[in-house]
Amino acid sequence: MSSRHAKTVDVAETSRMIRREIGTARNAHFLQRLPVFKAEPVVPEEMRDMLVRLEKAERTRAN
Repeated sequence: MSSRHAKTVDVAETSRMIRREIGTARNAHFLQRLPVFKAEPVVPEEMRDMLVRLEKAERTRAN
C-alpha cells in the first residue's frame, strides 16, 4: 500500500469516527451545556488595525 493511499484511508476513517462521536448522547449533552457564542459588538483598536493591514495585504496579493 502506498503512503498516499494509507493517508487517504486514515482520513476516511477519521471522518467516520468524528461523525460517530458527534452523534453520541454524551456529546449532545456536552454541547448543550456550552454557553451560547456571542460576538462582541466592539472590536479593540489594535484588532481593527490588524484587520485593516490584513485586508490591504490580501488586496495587494490579489492584484
